[in-house]
Formats: sequence, structure tokens, C-alpha cells
Amino acid sequence: MSSPATSRTPSGCAPIVIVAEDEPTIGEMISMLLEERGYDVRLTRDGVECLRLLEDAHHTAAALLLDLGLPRLGGAEVLRRLRGFAPELPVIVMSGDQSPATMAALTSQPAVSLLAKPFGGSALRSSLALAVSASR
Repeated sequence: MSSPATSRTPSGCAPIVIVAEDEPTIGEMISMLLEERGYDVRLTRDGVECLRLLEDAHHTAAALLLDLGLPRLGGAEVLRRLRGFAPELPVIVMSGDQSPATMAALTSQPAVSLLAKPFGGSALRSSLALAVSASR
């Protein structure tokens, strides 16, 4: 098993990945896949909780996996607020909405990539590895 990138984490610690996903089955699947690769996953279920966690952990997080359809505070608004205090944090937006307007608005921002739902474990791991390595 290959080891994950270690960018933005203290020496000897697993890279922290924050996952914001309101669908329990999808969130657990993502967590399991990433934990198997050595990531320390912090799972949040809504935008308010995600933003709170980001405010505390953005200095040590390696990346954010962000669903656009979060309750309480949508993913696009989480991203907008995040950029106010963590402009360089890699963000992978997970969305089933692949309309040209949505894709252009999100991917035009720095350190943001799009992972189209549904996706498999291989696509998830390679998107995360690419995002983390590009942030170094």
C-alpha cells in the first residue's frame, strides 16, 4: 500500500483530510478508502460544522473534500468563506452537477478541482493525491 502525501502535516502524523458530505453512506465510504491509505479523515455532515472544523484545522489540513449540496450552509458558500482565511488549501468539490456554469465557477478558483459524482475509489485517491501534491 502506498503512503499518502505528507504536505501540511506535522512530522510523523498522518495527513488530515476534511470530508464534508451529508450522505452517510458516501461519507463513510470516502472515509474508509482514505483511512486505508493512511489519511486522518475528519468527516462533517453539514456546512456549518465543516466551516467550524476548517477554522480550527485549516493550518494542519492537507485538503478538503467538499460536497456542494450540504445542509445548513451550502458547499459553494463554505468555499467562499474558506478562501477568506485559507486561500491555499486544496479543495476537491464533489458534485453530480456538471453544468458548464457550475464547473466554470468552481474550477476557475485557485486550488479547486472537481470530482464528478458518482466516482470510484481510484478516482478519489488520484484526485486527492494530485491536489495535495500541487499545493506543495
